[in-house]
Amino acid sequence: MTATVLRSRRSGTGVPGYIGWLILPLGLAAFAQVAMNNGRIAVFGREADGTVIALERLGRTRVQVVPVVEFRTEMGETIVFRAFGASPRSNPYSAGDACRVRYLASDPSLAQIDSWPTLWRALLTGLAAGTLLTGGGVAIIRAAHRRRSRPSD
Repeated sequence: MTATVLRSRRSGTGVPGYIGWLILPLGLAAFAQVAMNNGRIAVFGREADGTVIALERLGRTRVQVVPVVEFRTEMGETIVFRAFGASPRSNPYSAGDACRVRYLASDPSLAQIDSWPTLWRALLTGLAAGTLLTGGGVAIIRAAHRRRSRPSD
């Protein structure tokens, strides 16, 4: 028994070429989002001591816990923000816990807990998603272009 592979006439990959044009901007948007938020905080952020003042549960099923953190900037301004959420089992924070915070001096409301799960893992995950989406979009577009350029059999 032979398996038949159905291929799109447009891309030759089994995926229509226009899908690449839909995926490509998603990848670029993921890069932009990560660069504008977590990337700037991670690279250019200032450090401060913060305190988890509450834990908020999100969603109808309450499957995510978001630490609410308070800290003071170098200028003495008090800032409160919601950190990157986690599942209740993997959340390492409780109300009253001390934590390190990174924030942008130009906009202290852009802040995040300075830890692997909340800042760095989110940054790397966003970059990986952006890379995969952008690369996938480009691959589909190129395959569609090659298929269009090839003479018909």
